[in-house]
Amino acid sequence: MSSLRALLVLIFTASFGTLGCGEVDHCPAGSLRCLGGRCDNRSCDFDLVCAARPTGDELCGRKLKGGRYDFGGKGSGEATPLAPLDPDCHCSAPAVCAADTGECVNYCETATPTPHSGTPPEVIFCEHIEGMEAPLSFAEICKRQCRINCQRWSQFCGFTCAADFCDSQDVQAQCATTCPESAGNREVCLTRSCNSARDATCASVSCPDTRQPGNCQNVTCRNTCGPNNSGDWTGDGECDDGDLYSATSAACEWGSDCVDCGPRTGPAQVAQPQGGLCAFHTNCIGYSPIIANNHAWCLRLDDVQPNLSRCVPDCSEGTSCLPGYQCVNVVDDQGNPITDATGSTGQACLPMMCGA
Repeated sequence: MSSLRALLVLIFTASFGTLGCGEVDHCPAGSLRCLGGRCDNRSCDFDLVCAARPTGDELCGRKLKGGRYDFGGKGSGEATPLAPLDPDCHCSAPAVCAADTGECVNYCETATPTPHSGTPPEVIFCEHIEGMEAPLSFAEICKRQCRINCQRWSQFCGFTCAADFCDSQDVQAQCATTCPESAGNREVCLTRSCNSARDATCASVSCPDTRQPGNCQNVTCRNTCGPNNSGDWTGDGECDDGDLYSATSAACEWGSDCVDCGPRTGPAQVAQPQGGLCAFHTNCIGYSPIIANNHAWCLRLDDVQPNLSRCVPDCSEGTSCLPGYQCVNVVDDQGNPITDATGSTGQACLPMMCGA
């Protein structure tokens, strides 16, 4: 905490709008400190400084051009008191205190995907999709079923198909055996067979080498994603199980959209405290869609690492952020502020140490 409590100097104006760092000749010592760094060459290492007021509270601001500081995040220089730093939380830069655990969090730390969070499998449909020029032929449906089988064998059997495996006459012959001409509409018959292969979970996959059963230990692979575990959202080409690195939504339980996400291995992912990695707000402990009840958000920190998101504290409804954070609006993918049914706007405490 020594660096966080480093005593610097301050040039005051009546509005607290102009600060100097290192101006020993013009301001008393002990009134300005750089959060998360030291004062060199008349500027702080990071973009956040805090000034102590005679009333005992602190003002925190982001560094602006010309040596000025913004106290309030709006560029106006308006002084906005923040919550005092937790005296029991002693952090070394660039870590800051987490409001929920009272522990030090380093939001600047980069992250790498965990082994079980791989890229979702290629989307392969068995039927005619709107926009196609013509319905799929029997031969094309057969080839797609083969490609799906190759996906499952790779996921569960450790078997890799040769590049031209699905172009072989043997594969077409097997499809003809499954749906002979006497079966009536052969395309419909084979489409059903193809979809059965697509919906297969680990326990129902037959490996090409019968001596090698599917490896289902520690594998989570269900196709129940949808309202009331209906499975209505499985097979739509979007991974909806909330995985930190590969999902496009968190509409379903982790591992319940196996068709679109692929199998999940290892323990189920759990909600994270502040500072924890996340991809969706539901990944964070304390999140609630009712903003008045919410305590955490999942916020993008692209200044640290592209596409990196971590759980951060909520500052909606007038809640103050601890030093080291700035209260900002939470926005959706289109850049629109997130609101709830009551019209409240979501706000989150953005860690400022890593920002430009």
